[in-house]
Amino acid sequence: MTPVSRGILYMIIGTMLLATQDAITKLLTVDYSPGEVMAIRGACSFALLAVLVHREGGWRKVKAKKRGLVWIRAVLGFFTSLVIVTAFSKLPLADAMAVLFAAPLFVAVLQGPFLGERVGRARWVIVWVGFIGVLIMVRPNPGGIDWLMLWPLAAAMLSSIRDTVTRKLAGHDSSTTLLLYTQIAGTIGGAFFLSGSTPIPEWWQVAAFFAAGSMAGMAHYLTISAFHLAEGATVAPFRYFSLLWGVVLGFGIWGDIPDAFIIAGTVLVVGSGLAMMQLERRKNRKHG
Repeated sequence: MTPVSRGILYMIIGTMLLATQDAITKLLTVDYSPGEVMAIRGACSFALLAVLVHREGGWRKVKAKKRGLVWIRAVLGFFTSLVIVTAFSKLPLADAMAVLFAAPLFVAVLQGPFLGERVGRARWVIVWVGFIGVLIMVRPNPGGIDWLMLWPLAAAMLSSIRDTVTRKLAGHDSSTTLLLYTQIAGTIGGAFFLSGSTPIPEWWQVAAFFAAGSMAGMAHYLTISAFHLAEGATVAPFRYFSLLWGVVLGFGIWGDIPDAFIIAGTVLVVGSGLAMMQLERRKNRKHG
């Protein structure tokens, strides 16, 4: 198997693991608040993190070089995950995931003021088409809007800020370092939601927490590896497999079927994301 083929395979497996982890998390929110899920799931992920840190060369090798910025990213990661888990607790899995894919559009908007990169007319057109797709999913009307859809939209905005900070850290700190600090922040932040009324997990819930934590870590590792094996523009489109897998899981577990608004909006958001990747690919070839 060629490196490119392996990269595509890693991305597909990674997105499926992440979507499965999302479904497990949604199941756990029946008995646990989003903060409690964050704390227990985060604690359960440290077994896999220990393996990744060992592969990296030990704890000294994963100390943050730009510590302040790494901690800012970690805190942003905590709030992003907290809002995402809240979105999954309130909405059908596929609906929430569809809106979350608006994050790259927000990243494109933030490139100018935060990274000093020129956005350009073509990129703005793509962004506005994507935002129209988001509006269709949120479906504002004279009677109001579906306020629950604002949870994944807020998560997408937070995710874009986190990803913009991540780009500033490129070349300074490894993926394992960023993942480690983010998990520490998520676990400690989630611990503030624990109380005497937090249910003691049953055996299947313990297994579910370990599975969710491990899957999230492994998904992150596989997607990073995919970008190391092939061009981002080649493997990134396969992220959208998670939407398809989310629909399958949502229907299989809860009987959810996305309505016409979600489908139409998803087509525009995914189409905009693919167009943005193609634009980036041409830009890289031009400057390569």
